[in-house]
Amino acid sequence: DAPDREALLEILSGCPYSEVFQKADERLFDLEVLEWLYRLHYRMFQQKVFTIASMLSYLRIRDTEIRNVITLIECARYRLPEEQQIGYMIGWKAPAQTRSDL
Repeated sequence: DAPDREALLEILSGCPYSEVFQKADERLFDLEVLEWLYRLHYRMFQQKVFTIASMLSYLRIRDTEIRNVITLIECARYRLPEEQQIGYMIGWKAPAQTRSDL
């Protein structure tokens, strides 16, 4: 129910997931959330080996890979440069490019 962009960013800065929404361009918030979720599931897949969380994380990681294939096809369709294509890929950013490793 935030009245404007600044009020929304202020509300988000107080939540536990504020690191996800620190980017200035709110059009890319969905990519930031997907990147954060990918890293969370990847970590759970590695650490919680003998639980149902591992299987669910595996499925989420595979779903992300399918999404990346579709993204690559669309990027090729629109002839985007490679640097811009990588910006749309989930899980391809180097840890130095992300705000935190969870």
